[in-house]
Parts: sequence; C-alpha cells; structure tokens
Amino acid sequence: MKLFIYNNKLTDLQKVRSVLELEGEICALDPSVKRVRQQIYMLCKYEHLDVWKEDCDCKEGKMRAKLNLDGTPRKHKRYFLEWAL
Repeated sequence: MKLFIYNNKLTDLQKVRSVLELEGEICALDPSVKRVRQQIYMLCKYEHLDVWKEDCDCKEGKMRAKLNLDGTPRKHKRYFLEWAL
C-alpha cells in the first residue's frame, strides 16, 4: 500500500483507499470524503482495484441524503472491495 502524506494530510483518494482496505466498504455519503464516486473511479482505472457497488441502506446516510419530491430520501450507493464479499 502506497500512502504519500504531504503536510500530514491525506488526500481524498488516499482516504477512500485506506477505508476500503481497512473496513472493506464505504458509503457514498461519507462526510469525511468529498466526491466518493469519482475517487472510486480513479482507484478502479489507475490502481486496478475491483470495487463493487450496491444500494446502501445505512441509517446515517438516509439522514444526510437529499430528499425526493415526496419527502423520501434519495437512494445512494455503498462501495466495497472484492475481497470483502
């Protein structure tokens, strides 16, 4: 695992990769990382990681998700590494 730390701060790409490797999954609405979907795309394209996605049903994400016109929270995704299946 390559982690380059500049000024003691991790980039969003490094945060997503470390969360995926440590926990096995990450929610698209994770408050500590911006643009999770784009970071996952970069990891798949350049780092050749096998990352899967499915609908997420976490309670915290539903509270942070934007609402549809009928007042229900929008669906969002969770991403997980292949080894975590």
